[in-house]
Amino acid sequence: MTQIPRRCSAPRAHSRPLAGAVLAVALGALCAPALMPVAADAAPAAPDAAEIELAERYAPIVRLVDHPEACGDGEPYEPLDVDLVLGNPEVVLRGPWDTTNVITVAPTADELAAAPATYHLDFPGTAVRAGCAYEEFQDRIAVDAAPTTYARVVTEEGKPGKLALQYWFFYVFNDFNNKHEGDWEMIQLVFDADDAAEALAEDPVEIGYSQHEGAERADWGDEQIELVDGVRPVVYPASGSHANYFDDALHLGRTAQEGVGCDDTDGPHRELDPTVAVVPSDLAAAVDAYPWLGYEGHWGEQRSSVFNGPTGPNTKSQWTRPISWSEEEWRDSNTRIPVTLTIGSADTATFFCRAVSGGSMVFALGTTNLELALAGGAALVALFLWAASRTTWQPSAPVRLARRRGWGQIVSASARMYGNHLRAFLTITAFLAPIPVLAFVSSLMVNRASRAQSVFEVLGSLTFMLGGLLNVVAIALVPIVVSIVMDAIDRERSVTVGSVFQETMRRAWPTAVATVIVLVVGGVLVGSVVGIPVAIWLLVRWLLVNQAIALEGLDARAALRRSSALVKGRWWTAGTIALFSLVLPALTGPLTGALLILAFGIDFDLANLIGAFVFVFLLPFGSAMRVYLFHDLRVRDALREASSSGRGVETLAPELDDDGALVHPS
Repeated sequence: MTQIPRRCSAPRAHSRPLAGAVLAVALGALCAPALMPVAADAAPAAPDAAEIELAERYAPIVRLVDHPEACGDGEPYEPLDVDLVLGNPEVVLRGPWDTTNVITVAPTADELAAAPATYHLDFPGTAVRAGCAYEEFQDRIAVDAAPTTYARVVTEEGKPGKLALQYWFFYVFNDFNNKHEGDWEMIQLVFDADDAAEALAEDPVEIGYSQHEGAERADWGDEQIELVDGVRPVVYPASGSHANYFDDALHLGRTAQEGVGCDDTDGPHRELDPTVAVVPSDLAAAVDAYPWLGYEGHWGEQRSSVFNGPTGPNTKSQWTRPISWSEEEWRDSNTRIPVTLTIGSADTATFFCRAVSGGSMVFALGTTNLELALAGGAALVALFLWAASRTTWQPSAPVRLARRRGWGQIVSASARMYGNHLRAFLTITAFLAPIPVLAFVSSLMVNRASRAQSVFEVLGSLTFMLGGLLNVVAIALVPIVVSIVMDAIDRERSVTVGSVFQETMRRAWPTAVATVIVLVVGGVLVGSVVGIPVAIWLLVRWLLVNQAIALEGLDARAALRRSSALVKGRWWTAGTIALFSLVLPALTGPLTGALLILAFGIDFDLANLIGAFVFVFLLPFGSAMRVYLFHDLRVRDALREASSSGRGVETLAPELDDDGALVHPS
């Protein structure tokens, strides 16, 4: 006799957990045996031989991102046999009233089938603070167990001549931006056939891979479909999310359909050949063979928002409407993040992926401990306001460079200098324009190159190396150029391209020597790891070496000593200004590119180009801040020397104007 489970509604929330539990047990007792006879003496419809043969023929090959070390990088989770988590004493079934309301420990498939849709399976661990708990849980339950996929041949009423072959994968944990217990993914092949026997004589017409709330399609025979033995599609599940892709790459998601964030399927990989468990096409028979398919609750712990455990395959539209789903929901492509050869700042792809991942962690904290999240946010705002109030922002007088200025005055004076002399600073930016252009061209060459066009990869790499060399030169010389331009403006001298070029070339050699010293010493210390704190301390002390070369005409060694002497005693001030002056152009560029991608869906190469132009536009602004810092420390150093010698500030009167600014020597 074929059995169809009767749907049982959940009891309403009960104010007393014990009473709620008793009520749930009573409801389970009523619902568990509540199987309504449909046809007396009818035997369950098992998969026929044609369905089994079809499912075995096209069984997918799964290539997971390699996971060489426990709790390390890569993808630790494999598609599992569902029975491994059922009847397991580490798994509980919870009711809908609160997270401690345990209905059943080690629920069986039959108990799961009888549970209301508001119930949750709960695995050992906490999704938003997963650590290694779920990987260790999988290791305990899946010892010597083969990975499994659940195959199903299904048609749809109203869609004659179409047949779907589905493969479902179950994972114990989704370790993506929306971390949650339990994860169901699938792929689907579509045939122009009425049944499995007819499909065996035909090739599929198309195939779709599930990706978050959507799916990507391809016509059978497309180049993007990788096949083993000529018929078995290769699936690349993304590390963490298990969204399925046709290739190994970094993929961008900007919507719920695509999954907001970055899916990584890039290798190396380990290959799985899952065991195929064929689910009967008849719905009643499917539940009879796999009772857990009657469960409409959640396959994971109860959490708010996107961190909630998902529901199972039988609740998805593709379970009963597979052809309509393929026609309405599948898209023709996804956004692959290209090889990024960005010069000057963090590339847009890296920034976007890390920003979304970091934001999801903050969001997860807010869902688990709202009070702590609010307190942390309030503390950050208070810290920012306190820091802003501890400095002076006005007056922001941009000229008379050699005067004492507070932290805020340095920032505001730099902004006014840039705005008041925009043409001069845009001229500097124009000379930097080849850098992002070369990066853009090299990225295009590398990403458009095929295996038959490896010459383009070589040209792209050479172009990138040239752009990288220009980048190093620019970062070293821009502070020199900005110092010369600002000094000429301050002295009310004319600023011409020729004069600035000549002044810069006279300082090119000591700048090159100082740059090599800084890079070599800093690189050795950072490479040693233990020397990183020393490298940070030393690099801040050498922060003003370019300004010392440009404004005082010193050679490399003397400029390094001069910078160290000026920063001494003002390390934190110099360090925070240095951090801001460097981070502002370095992060504003990729942030701009990421926002343009989200808002307008522009191409990644174009986003990187725009981000690089933003970087070169702001690079002189950061250099201007360090010019003001140099002069501030120079004036303070002169006052300190006068005070320590007992002469008093009045002895500097010939060198100070009425505002206390240091007068330029004649």
